[in-house]
Parts: sequence; C-alpha cells; structure tokens
Amino acid sequence: MVDNFPLWPARASTGAGNVGALYIFLLLSTLMCAAIFTMILVFALKYRRRGIQVE
Repeated sequence: MVDNFPLWPARASTGAGNVGALYIFLLLSTLMCAAIFTMILVFALKYRRRGIQVE
C-alpha cells in the first residue's frame, strides 16, 4: 500500500516502513477526530434548547 503511493519518498532505512505506517495511522486518527468533533458541533447546534428558563 505505501510502496505504490506516488508522493511517498524512497525508503532510506529499514525502519522507514514502520514510520510510514505510524504517519498514516496518525493522519487517519486526526481526520476521524475532526469528523467526530464536527458532528458533535453540528448536532449540538441543531438540537440545542431555546427559551428554557430555570428558576
């Protein structure tokens, strides 16, 4: 998967594959976190309570 990615540089060491896999994992985790945060924000704005008075 990583070897066929055209923007990926050539491996310079034996540990480059592990570093590349870690980078992809962190990138996907960050994107998933951003998507979840966005959905929480959308639903919080959509379903917020209006005009409720607490005495």
